[in-house]
Amino acid sequence: MSNLLRDRLAAVFDDTPIIDTHEHLRTDGDHAFNHMGLETVLRGYFGWVVPGAANEEGLSPEAWWTRLRPALDRRRNLAFYRFLLPAFRDLHGLQDDELTDENWETLDQRIRDAYQDPSWFRHVLQERAHIQTILHDPYWKVGDGRPEQPFYRVALRINSLLYGYNRDARDHNGNTPYTVAERLGLEVDTFDDYLALCEAFVRHGLEQGAVCLKGAIAYDRSLDFQPTPKDVAARAFGHPSEDLTPGEVKAFQDYIVFFLAEQARAHNVPFQIHTGLARLDGSRAMFLIPLIQAFPDVRFVLMHGNYPWIHDLAGLVLSFPNVYLDLVWLPILSPTAARRALHEYLEVAPADRITWGGDCWTAEETYGALIYMRDLLLDVLTEKVQSGYFGEALARDLIRRILHETPKELYAL
Repeated sequence: MSNLLRDRLAAVFDDTPIIDTHEHLRTDGDHAFNHMGLETVLRGYFGWVVPGAANEEGLSPEAWWTRLRPALDRRRNLAFYRFLLPAFRDLHGLQDDELTDENWETLDQRIRDAYQDPSWFRHVLQERAHIQTILHDPYWKVGDGRPEQPFYRVALRINSLLYGYNRDARDHNGNTPYTVAERLGLEVDTFDDYLALCEAFVRHGLEQGAVCLKGAIAYDRSLDFQPTPKDVAARAFGHPSEDLTPGEVKAFQDYIVFFLAEQARAHNVPFQIHTGLARLDGSRAMFLIPLIQAFPDVRFVLMHGNYPWIHDLAGLVLSFPNVYLDLVWLPILSPTAARRALHEYLEVAPADRITWGGDCWTAEETYGALIYMRDLLLDVLTEKVQSGYFGEALARDLIRRILHETPKELYAL
C-alpha cells in the first residue's frame, strides 16, 4: 500500500510546474557553457567539503583528478557529494555507484559534449526537472535586477548596502554599492545621500524585474540587528575603516537593514534572509526577532532551515504570521535533518508559508537537489498519510502548494 500511495503522490509531483525560489546558476564568465565539465559541476558545495575540487591551479584534467581522488575517497559519505550522483546517472548515463578512476573521464566528456548544445541548460532545468520559474540570485551583478534567462526572476542581493559607510569597504563577495551609484549617476556625499542611494538601488532593481530582496548577511556578520537611531548610524559614514570601531560599523549596518525592510514594505516585496551556518556564531534565526517584530507587514523568508537550529524556525513561523520557511539547500546539506524538519514544519507551519529552492550553480546540481527534495517530500507525506495524520487529498494539495502555489503568490509571479 505504501508504494502505491507514494507512486500516486509522485505523479502529482511530476505534474506540478515547479517554482524554484533560489539559485545562483552561472552562465557567463569562467562558468560559460563551453567550459562546462565535471570539474565545473564539482566547484559548488562539493568544493566546500572536498579540498581540490576546484581546479584553481589550471592542472590538466588527469592531474586534477589524481589530486582530487584521495580527498574524495575520505568524504564520499557526505550529502554534498551524494546528491550529485543521481543527476550524473539520469543526465549523463553514469552506470556506477561512485566516481572512479575508470569512469570519471567518460563522465567529464559527456558533460562537455552535452553543453555543446546551447539548449542543454534549459533542457535540464525546464524539460527534465519541470521547473517553470527560478528566482535567481546573481550576487556578482550588484544592483542588477535583469533576468539572464526568460524563465528567471531576480532576487536582489542587498549585502553590499551594509558596506557603504566608506568607498573602500566590501561585502564577502567583494561588492560595493558605489558601483551602482556610478551607474545611476548619483552623487553620494552625505548620509542622507547614501540613504537615497539605498532607495534608488532597490527601486531600480525592482523596476528591472527583481521580485524580492535577498540578504546573505550571515556570511558577513551576525544577524543581531537592533533598532538604531539615525544619528548614531550616521557616525560611521565617510570614515576610513581603520578609524571605526566594531560598534560604529554595527550601528550603521543595523540601521541600513531596518531601512531596507522599510523599502521591502514600501514596494510590497518579500525579504529573503539566509539563516544558519555561514558565520555560525551569529547566523541563528532567533537573532532576527527584533526585525521581524518591527515590520509585521513585511514577509520575511527565512532560508535553509536555519541549520543546525532547525527547530527554531518552527517556533518562529508559529509565532509570527509574517515569517515564511524556505527549505532551500537543507535537503542536500543533510537529508536526515531536512526530513525531521519537514515532519515538524508540516505540523506547525501553514501550507502557504513553505517553499523550496535548490541554491546551486549548475543545472546538474539543481537537478540533483530537486531529486533529493522529491524523495524527501514524497517520503514525509507518505508517512503522514500512513500514520493517519492527514489524508491523501491533503498530501496532494501540499505538493502543489509548496512547489508552485505558495511561491507564485508570495513573489507575485
